[in-house]
Amino acid sequence: MTQPPPPLTELKLPPTLKEAINTAFARFRPICVGYVSEDRRPELSFRGRGRVDNSEATRRVVYGGMHERERARDPEQKGVPLIIDLESVDGIFGDQVLQMRR
Repeated sequence: MTQPPPPLTELKLPPTLKEAINTAFARFRPICVGYVSEDRRPELSFRGRGRVDNSEATRRVVYGGMHERERARDPEQKGVPLIIDLESVDGIFGDQVLQMRR
């Protein structure tokens, strides 16, 4: 019997998780800061500090990274970017246990 891989502990999101996050809206899987399954088990929890960064450079980067349907709802770019500086990510992604810390 094979052993499961050890938990990931370094706060460095693997490419597959980054892709899942970055394409969530397009796949009709919106992201929330924490997710609990139907049996009330935490599946994925992002923790950190949120901050508003209203600089023009950040506004361009965030707006450029948004899905086209999101951009269509804010054509005048009046939204304010909320940046979350992650402190930890816990949960299960695929078959991988995540216990990541900054």
